[in-house]
Order: sequence, then structure tokens, then C-alpha cells
Amino acid sequence: TGTQYIDTGYVLQEDDVLEVDYEIPESALSIKTDKILIDARDSSNGVRVSTYGDNYKWYARFGYNVGATSNVLMNNLKGSLIIQKGKFILNGAVVFDDLIFAAMPTGTLKLLSGVNYDTGATSAPSYARISGAKVKRNGDTIKNFRPVQRTSDGELGMRDAVSGEFYPN
Repeated sequence: TGTQYIDTGYVLQEDDVLEVDYEIPESALSIKTDKILIDARDSSNGVRVSTYGDNYKWYARFGYNVGATSNVLMNNLKGSLIIQKGKFILNGAVVFDDLIFAAMPTGTLKLLSGVNYDTGATSAPSYARISGAKVKRNGDTIKNFRPVQRTSDGELGMRDAVSGEFYPN
């Protein structure tokens, strides 16, 4: 809906690999804002993957003011992306491979939301959808976020299948 987002509380490490299964509904394309999938920033460094405004291009930001945009994404509205050591891999194809961190971000990983670069406040919820997000290290899955609805109160959020912890909107 553009109103839901998750702060995982997780701080990325240098050897982490992020795998995200996503969808950008065609109905959301008329909304002229970035469709943010992931964001983890602090005042000096970070990572962000989103579409780019109404140009419908992928935007990947790593490090301090190091960003790149892709070609038009109209045929990639659904699929998977992988972030690994500065590489951005979309549906199996390398889009960027030379984006590097000056230092690792200390901001926590947000799903479907941007982070205000100056203040660190969560902002600009996305109209994209995530059906799964994994964090892997040395081949092991250390976080496995899945969308769920908590039965006790109907709250929507993500559950980490590794720890069993629930992360509300």
C-alpha cells in the first residue's frame, strides 16, 4: 500500500549477501516516487536499491555518494536481486559490479522504505512488494524475512524464519 515498511534492526556486515524477491505492481508505476526495496544508511555511508523516480530505472547506491542507475526496468518488474560485495545482480544478470563501500554502514537494514540521509529517520515508504529477503554469510542463511500476519492481533510484518522473531510495520 505504500504505508508498510520494516526496520529489521540488522546492521549489514562486509561479507553479507542480500537476496530479495520483489515485485513492482504495474498499478504502482503511475505513482511518481521511487519504489524502494532496501535501504541501510547512516550519515556517512550506506546501501540503497530502488527504482529511480518516474524514469523506471534501477538505482543502486553504495558507499558515500556512490550511485548508479540502470537502463529502463520495464521488463524487470518482478524477480530477484542479489547484492554482494558491490555487485548488483538482477534476475541473474549483473547490472553493476564496481560499487564499493568506503566503510560499512551502521544504519539498520530497512525493507520497503527509505532513510533520510541527514537525520536517519525512516521516510518514503515504497509501493513495491517483497516476498522474501535473506541475508547470507559464508553460504549460511543468517536472516530469512518473510511477510506474515500475526494471528494474535492481525498485525502485518515480517518474520525471520531463522530466529522466529516478528518485525511489525
